[in-house]
Amino acid sequence: SGMVWLLYQLPKTERCSSFFAKNFTDFSVFQPLCSLVFWFLLTGYKFKIEEIIISVLLLLMSLGGFFQVLARYVFQIPCPWLEELMRYIMIWFTFLGIGLAITRKSHLQIDVLSLIVPPIFKKILEKTLLIMSVIFFAAFLYISLSFVERQYTLGQASPAMRIPMVAVYSSFLVGGALAIFHGIHALFKKS
Repeated sequence: SGMVWLLYQLPKTERCSSFFAKNFTDFSVFQPLCSLVFWFLLTGYKFKIEEIIISVLLLLMSLGGFFQVLARYVFQIPCPWLEELMRYIMIWFTFLGIGLAITRKSHLQIDVLSLIVPPIFKKILEKTLLIMSVIFFAAFLYISLSFVERQYTLGQASPAMRIPMVAVYSSFLVGGALAIFHGIHALFKKS
C-alpha cells in the first residue's frame, strides 16, 4: 500500500523530478558507499557482501517491474521514474556482477583451446587469460575515471528522477575496481 500511495503522490513527471531533485542531487550521498566498497577491498572480505548487494538489486529490479506493470495496467498511472530507476539498478547490477563472475569462472568463454592443450599448459593458459582480463579492466577503469570526472563537472541529471548521472556512471568505476580485485585474487588463489 505504501508503493501505491507513492505512485498516487507522484503521478506527474514534474512531481517525480522535484522529489528526486530535492533528495538526491548531493553527490556526497554516494561517498559512504564508495568508502564501504574500498574498505571491503582492502580488508580481504569473502565476497558475501557483494552477493547480498547483487541479490538486493535483483529483488528491487523485480519488484520495480512488478509495480510498474501494476501501476500502468491496474491503476492506469504510468510512472516514468520507476522505469528509469530499474534501468539504473540493472546497470549497477551488471557492473557489480562482473567481478563475482570472474571469481566463480561464470563468464562466457570459448574453451576449445583449453580442451586441446595438455593439462600443464591449461594452468598457464588460465593465468594468461586472467592477466589479460586484469589489463583490460585496468584500461576500462582508467577510461571510466575520465568519463565520470567529465560527467561530474557537467552536472548532468537524469530525465525523470533528476538524480546526478555521475551516480549511475560511477558503477563503471566500482565494477572495474571489483573486476581488477577479483582478477588478481583469482590469479594468486591456490587451486
